Amino acid sequence: MEHSTAGSEKCVPKNMEYLKWDDSFVIVLVFFDVVGFITTLIAAVIFTVYFNTPVVKSAGGYLCYIMFASLLVSFGSIFAFIAKPTTTSCLISYPLFAISFALCVSCILANLIQIFVGFTFEKSRNEKLQRFNNPLFVVIVCTGLQVFFCTLCLVVSPPYIYNNLDTFQNYILIECKLESMITVWAVIGYMALLATVCFIFAFKGRHLPDLYKNAKYISLSMLIYFVVWAIFIPVRLTVHGMYIPAGEGFASLLSSYSILCCHFCPKCYIILFNKELNNEKAIVDNIRNHFENKGKLPIASKN
Repeated sequence: MEHSTAGSEKCVPKNMEYLKWDDSFVIVLVFFDVVGFITTLIAAVIFTVYFNTPVVKSAGGYLCYIMFASLLVSFGSIFAFIAKPTTTSCLISYPLFAISFALCVSCILANLIQIFVGFTFEKSRNEKLQRFNNPLFVVIVCTGLQVFFCTLCLVVSPPYIYNNLDTFQNYILIECKLESMITVWAVIGYMALLATVCFIFAFKGRHLPDLYKNAKYISLSMLIYFVVWAIFIPVRLTVHGMYIPAGEGFASLLSSYSILCCHFCPKCYIILFNKELNNEKAIVDNIRNHFENKGKLPIASKN
């Protein structure tokens, strides 16, 4: 394809444009992505060394390793948004992040349900929650639904490489394109639904005797997720250009950081610098003080 510049009598070939590795925005994006990846590995090592401590147990215990793995995949998925689009990168960019993020949030939700069961003393409510108090079942079902939506997206409307000749006059924009956005909205909508349920559980748990402030930090991480995507989605629908994939990668990166910084970093700080809180006595004292201030003691304390 060719075009002519103003005042020129000759036609010159149109340049192929896409997000290149030497772009300043990409360099910043990759830098923070690598930092997030390394920080996740460091947090995983710290949790392994102190695995049998109350802080690690409160964060989810063995579920933490599923979360670490999903965060590593989520950070790794950012690279699928960069460089010249290929058939493979178009196919895996959205599903890779969507499934890994859903897996991470599902683990958090399973952990929150366990906490609710542990501190719910009303028999009727406790029996209802007990039906869902199976962490692996919650994780498999919640993540499985996202896998289903992503598979449906790839089958019904698989993305393909598109040479965009219409948006810009002087160059060809190479991008991944979908014939239909309905299945993509199903994937994004399910992530939003999962984050909403997680936020509701965390918000309701703000009154529990939470020594490590799990509910507070989880609520904050879900709010960050909502804000990031609430800003990005309108921009994605109205703006065109080669920086759209970078914006998608940036939104995914912030979503991953919201969980890493709000769920794991505070726990690592307590483990390394506030060790007096990382013991059973501190938890028992916190629970006792909580219920004494409310004028009642948990059932176990009354016996």
